[in-house]
Formats: sequence, structure tokens, C-alpha cells
Amino acid sequence: MKTMIKTVAALAMCLMIAAASYAQGIKFGVKAGADFSNWGGDDVENLNLDMNYGYHFGGFAEIPLTRVINLESGLYLSRKGFRTKEEILGVKMDLNNTSSYLDLPVLAKYAVTRNYSLMFGPQFSYLLDNKLTLKAAGEKESDNSVQGFNRFDLGLVAGMGYQFENGLLLSTNYDFGLTTLDDETNMKVFNRVLKASVGYRF
Repeated sequence: MKTMIKTVAALAMCLMIAAASYAQGIKFGVKAGADFSNWGGDDVENLNLDMNYGYHFGGFAEIPLTRVINLESGLYLSRKGFRTKEEILGVKMDLNNTSSYLDLPVLAKYAVTRNYSLMFGPQFSYLLDNKLTLKAAGEKESDNSVQGFNRFDLGLVAGMGYQFENGLLLSTNYDFGLTTLDDETNMKVFNRVLKASVGYRF
């Protein structure tokens, strides 16, 4: 895992260095959309975790590197997590965990056609806050704490997008977390997020 993290960091550095050499023609845009998230990993694969529904929004910059390859990077607020429903001793419980992250993807964007593109690259995320909510027996309790969570999350992003001639764009990405969410690294638990976005490139 450490070797993979170093490789991802090196890839990001190479992409940013290349972008600095091709800063002309930079374009800006905004995106927003839905997050469909869950936790993955060996330590939760046998748990009955359900998808949590969140959102993301932010802005991005797109820098041309070659005729068919651009670099796209931005900053987004993203809501991730999981939810699960269980019944213990006849008591129904609804557990919901929602984490707010700042996501910084650094993506190589390959133009398959004039409008259609594929994207791949690393993503650096910082945990802003976390809210755990438990509903059971008509009662509701919440805990707003990041204690025990790793504040930094490194992942890989793969996706595709379609750019309309009028500036409107549609995209979908999958975020595959590489850094365990446990700050003690005792548990193998990672973010898994599917994002559907609509945006506008100026």
C-alpha cells in the first residue's frame, strides 16, 4: 500500500509539472451533483452497510497538455459515508455516518472524440467534519466528532464526461480510497464513492 501511495503522489507531481508548462489556454468551470457513497474494505465486507446519499459542488480548471490530453483539477466539497439498518432484540436501529471532505482531484483527461472524454488520476481529500446519527426506539442521538478518523484521504479517480458545445457538461466519476479511514490504521476501511455531476465550462 505504501508503494502505491508513493506512486500516486509521484503521478500527481508529474501532472502538475506538465500543467505548469502548458498554462496557456486554461479554462475554468463549475460542477455540482450527487454522491452515492459507502465504506469498503476487508473489515466491513461482511457488514450490512447501505449506500449513503450526499452531494458535491465546486470549481475546476482545465489545462491543455496535448491535442487530446488535458489536465483537470479542482476543489470540491463532498459529502460521503454510509448507512445501515439493523434489528437487535426486536429494536430497529438506523445508523447513518456522513463525512464532509474537501476533494482535490488531479486528473488526466483524454479526448476520445471532440465531446466525449475519459479521466483518470489521484485525488487528495481532507476531512472537515463527521456526523454519526443513531435512531432507535423513537430516540435520536448524534455525535459530531472526527476523533478516530484519518483527516487525510488519498484515492484514485476514474470517470468519463461529455462536453456540449454551449459549455454545459455531464460527468460521472468513481472515487476509490487508498488510505484507511482509521487514524490508527488498525482497520482496513476505505471510502468508495460514485459521483454524478452536471456543470458548466466557461
